[in-house]
Amino acid sequence: CAGERPKDAKPDWKGPMTKRLLALLMFIGSLLLVQFAAQPTLASRDAGNFRYEGALHEGAPTIDARLVVQQDADGSARVGVALEMAPGWHVYWKNPGDSGLPTEVALSAVVTGGEAIEIGPILWPTPSSFSDGDTGFHTYGYEGRVFLHAVAQYPASSTDLGHLRAEVDLVVCREACIPDRFELEGAVVDLIKDEPEWQRSLVAETVAALPVTSTEAGTRTETWASRDALRPAERIELGIAVFPTSEESLDVRSAAFFPEKISGVKLEDVRVLTHPVDETALWVGLTALAASKPTVRDDEVRGVLRLDEKRSIALVLPIRRVSSETATSAIAPPWQSAALADKEGVSWVFMLLFAFVGGLILNLMPCVLPILALKSFAVVELAAARRRDAIAQGAGYAAGIFTSMLLLAVAVVALREAGTAVGWGFQLQAVSYTH
Repeated sequence: CAGERPKDAKPDWKGPMTKRLLALLMFIGSLLLVQFAAQPTLASRDAGNFRYEGALHEGAPTIDARLVVQQDADGSARVGVALEMAPGWHVYWKNPGDSGLPTEVALSAVVTGGEAIEIGPILWPTPSSFSDGDTGFHTYGYEGRVFLHAVAQYPASSTDLGHLRAEVDLVVCREACIPDRFELEGAVVDLIKDEPEWQRSLVAETVAALPVTSTEAGTRTETWASRDALRPAERIELGIAVFPTSEESLDVRSAAFFPEKISGVKLEDVRVLTHPVDETALWVGLTALAASKPTVRDDEVRGVLRLDEKRSIALVLPIRRVSSETATSAIAPPWQSAALADKEGVSWVFMLLFAFVGGLILNLMPCVLPILALKSFAVVELAAARRRDAIAQGAGYAAGIFTSMLLLAVAVVALREAGTAVGWGFQLQAVSYTH
């Protein structure tokens, strides 16, 4: 009948109905596209961009980051990023150590009127040390969870807390390392609306783990450098003595030192030892090598000394940088100066007597006593020799002793003039020698 479509007729894809259907599909698609584009590019599970899960390893996130605001009673606020790493994974401190990259957190906040909020520097809790048995690398960082934050000062007259923004650049490592970069942003009023228990606990842990001054930790410090200034391409020995101000004794087994990066200076060795004179104190020793042509003149070495699980102190050691043409002079370690001061008024005869007694005691050592028997047989044989031969052998024996000691003394003096703090038996302090 009229108006019926023939059975063999082909679909009219250019007809008005088809055009309307295509337009409808394109409209729906555009709505979905706009809706998708409006979502944050971060892997956020909460409303807004307050949270991020990323640095995927085999499809699973290795890091969970959240924007955190903790108001203080004085009107300021601790603002920053709470990081929780998957078991076995860690991020790096501001000085990563022998490898890795430092974690970077940039914070900014503005109120509705566009006024910028004053935010202080990032406060770094005391890190942990990680060692790689295969490479021998030592790195510094955080595992578990950490709150990297700063203190923000909001205007006293402002009732609008505005928005907080954090830009984070980090590397998450286990056997492999995964770099990641993300942004978190949100209204401060929403961040402080519901303060979960984990947040209060984490902020309290972080504040307790922040380094304090030596006085606040109940200690006092003394600094030392093997030379009065550091020239380009020159090594220098640095030391910080940490003394307790109470009756306690600082335990070297729980102590660790984390140095910060120094432009133009390479720290070749860092060690924490019991103080050579005071057994209740600690000695932080550093070996530094200046660059050939330093571009930045640093006047101090900074770092964090962990005394125990509850206390860490921020240490500063001044260094005077000079040109290659400037003359410098060596400075003896403080315990050597103290030992010399104690010896004032002691006669040379008294010291020679004790040296003689010490030599006799050394002859009783197992490595020396058997040789004395052999030497006795040699002396007996010389009794039958001519007097001139006996005098020649005795003089050669004495000359050999004096020459050996003189060469050792010259080596020690040369090393000390080069800026290395050594003394008799210094090689016994080197792990490579004793093991």
